[in-house]
Amino acid sequence: MLKKAEFDRNIELYLKAHRFCISSGVLIYAGAIEGMRNLVYVEVNDHGKIQRGKQYYTNEEVYLKIYELALHIYQKMTNLHAQNNKTK
Repeated sequence: MLKKAEFDRNIELYLKAHRFCISSGVLIYAGAIEGMRNLVYVEVNDHGKIQRGKQYYTNEEVYLKIYELALHIYQKMTNLHAQNNKTK
């Protein structure tokens, strides 16, 4: 999992990735667990296709996981886009 120090060192990259996801229609957010006051899960909504994570996070950990996922999606989508442009 992403460490806070790593996030702080590369905050611009993580924010860029998060903005990219939002502008591309991919929303990543925390969801409350009924009866569990201090734990949440992460959900990814990709144009209505919702994928819910199986792990639970504290309120302090969840934002790091959200940014970690945003960077992963950003890298995957931009690499795919770059490869598609090479084949044209």
